[in-house]
Amino acid sequence: MSDLETSADIAPSNNENTAVPTETTTEVQPAASWTDSLPDDLKTNASLIKFKDSNSVLKSYLELEKSMGSKVKVPGSDATDEERNAFFNKMGRPETKDGYEFNKVLEGKEGLLEVAPGLKESMEKFSELAHTLGIPKDTAQKLMGWQTEKLEAQIEAMAAKTAAGKETLTKVWGDQFDTKNAEAEQVVKILGKEYPDEMQEFITSDAARNPISKIMLAELATLYKEKSNGVLEGAAPTVLNKQEQIQAIMHAGREHPVWNDRHPDHAKAVADYNALYLP
Repeated sequence: MSDLETSADIAPSNNENTAVPTETTTEVQPAASWTDSLPDDLKTNASLIKFKDSNSVLKSYLELEKSMGSKVKVPGSDATDEERNAFFNKMGRPETKDGYEFNKVLEGKEGLLEVAPGLKESMEKFSELAHTLGIPKDTAQKLMGWQTEKLEAQIEAMAAKTAAGKETLTKVWGDQFDTKNAEAEQVVKILGKEYPDEMQEFITSDAARNPISKIMLAELATLYKEKSNGVLEGAAPTVLNKQEQIQAIMHAGREHPVWNDRHPDHAKAVADYNALYLP
């Protein structure tokens, strides 16, 4: 068999009646969605189509309703006192001002009330204010604790300055410290009667702990004594040692009989003054 004959036998026929198989295409219908039964305006709602079925929607709604029940509605400007109180209590405010229990803040710090007796009254006023403003208990206690710690730090700083001032005055006055310090304190009382507000401000200031302030007050005490025969106004006579008596006379000025030869007691005063130098 020739090559041509072989090709002819193998080649397909061009006969029009020869049937050519065709491919059959089946149309795929989309799966039914649980939203198909919903109204048209809800079928494509983004908040709904994210759920896989209606049961998921119902479960989500119940959870939402539960969480909404525990939420607190913030009262507006037109809210009643009852609504505001309900909101404050829900946020953690105690039922009464005593519920803040500020006494717990002072546990272990009882000595603080001795140094700052006004603290108790301040705590009482703050508890009233905190309750009116609706401050939660935990927050109010933290605020009071912060204020208490700040007060303690201030008192410690004041004590340190007082101690440093005393050390300086001890060096300046020597064995006369107790006498001069007492006289300076007495002058504070004298001035306090005439200028109560100003002296109260002075006493609580750092200036009162400055050694120079005590020295000035002690010098002022000397001037007061010169005008009142050696006795400070409102104070009991101070028992002075010989050296202190000598210095008092030396600083008394011309009004003292020792220095005034026309004074009727001049001779006696001079004799007493000289006796102070005797052993």
